[in-house]
Amino acid sequence: MSPRRRFLLKAAGAVGLGSAGVAYWQRRPILRRDDLNAIETALEVPVLNVSDPVIITDNHIEASYSWARAHVDTTENKLTDSEVQDSRYLQDAYEHLEGKSPEEIDDTGERHKTLSDYQLAVSSSAMARGLHLESRGGSPSDELQVAHETLGEELEAFESRYTDESLTRTVVQAGHAESRVGIAASRYSRAANFMIDAQYHNSVTWEMVETGRFTLRSAQFLLEVLHTDDATDRTADLEDRYNRLDKHIEIATDSVEWEYQPDVSSWAYDQWIDIRLGSSNTPEDYRDESQLARAVMAQTSLATIAETLSEFETTPGWRGPDDVETELIEDTNTLINEKQAARRELETTANEVGSDPLGKHLLQQTVQRIEQADSSLGRLQDNFRSYDNTEWKRALDRVVMQYRSGAAEAAVIPDIVELVTSED
Repeated sequence: MSPRRRFLLKAAGAVGLGSAGVAYWQRRPILRRDDLNAIETALEVPVLNVSDPVIITDNHIEASYSWARAHVDTTENKLTDSEVQDSRYLQDAYEHLEGKSPEEIDDTGERHKTLSDYQLAVSSSAMARGLHLESRGGSPSDELQVAHETLGEELEAFESRYTDESLTRTVVQAGHAESRVGIAASRYSRAANFMIDAQYHNSVTWEMVETGRFTLRSAQFLLEVLHTDDATDRTADLEDRYNRLDKHIEIATDSVEWEYQPDVSSWAYDQWIDIRLGSSNTPEDYRDESQLARAVMAQTSLATIAETLSEFETTPGWRGPDDVETELIEDTNTLINEKQAARRELETTANEVGSDPLGKHLLQQTVQRIEQADSSLGRLQDNFRSYDNTEWKRALDRVVMQYRSGAAEAAVIPDIVELVTSED
């Protein structure tokens, strides 16, 4: 028997009008006490901490800090003493670097956040520089145009490589490098548009160009982790895995029931639509742009979701109409049980994939989706008076399904890793 979402209590007068409505609103803390206790308990169940599989080397951190520091110092030298004192952006830039030199970063787990701080320093420095160099409403300065041209030349010169003994490390390390290249290319294009559009101040264009250059340099350092021996070139392997994953996704989705009932989508459909719309680019797009590792990495994410869809054909999607009568939460323990089950599945999968970069990458994505469910619960907890009964139950049901989906995703991750690593 298919599960039934409990979009309860059409309210049949429960809310009422006038003072009766106010009285009901005031009673909500009492009426929802069990739900609120369950929410609190569910939120206390910790989500698994997965270390980032992307390797940040000492050289990467040291060079990035030096580049950011030099950028900020150069900006300061371009400003007068009074401008330096008055520049909030320049002050922000120095604050982002304060206490963040490579010698002060002990924990390798902090390196990703540290790189973000360096980029924020460059962003603030670029804004300060732009406000100093550029005239309001005027044409971009020669210096800005040269900086933009330099970014374009650096993008043109960038070459990815897939030379490592580990195929999954190649997918993740080069895939994230190519993702950064995509960001830098987007900023280059946007900056070009900004320079011909008078509504944008050129300080914003400076920020686009300089953070684009910082991001592209980061991509180059990520590739340094991979071996340079051409004998280990994995290009052909990546092509094969792309096609293998593509076929796997096609088979997994071919017979999925996308409707729970006529004109009501299933949870499987909503899940699939969400991940397909979660990026403006498809794996095919990345492949066409010669970003093969990024294409394979994106395919593994799709394959993970696709593998779970058959479990959710008989559950209505969250986009359905309010009058679909279903019941997912039998009692307040359901919410807690689903969160605990998701946590257990994450732990089991983490033990199974170990240090494999692709397994950790996919686990990170699943953890993020479970954390999004936690965020939804937090909003319910903070604003419980704002929901009528139908909205409240619907929101709780959706969180339950997010936990359930997360558990299902975690369970299939080892199979997706095996699909990529298998030589068969």
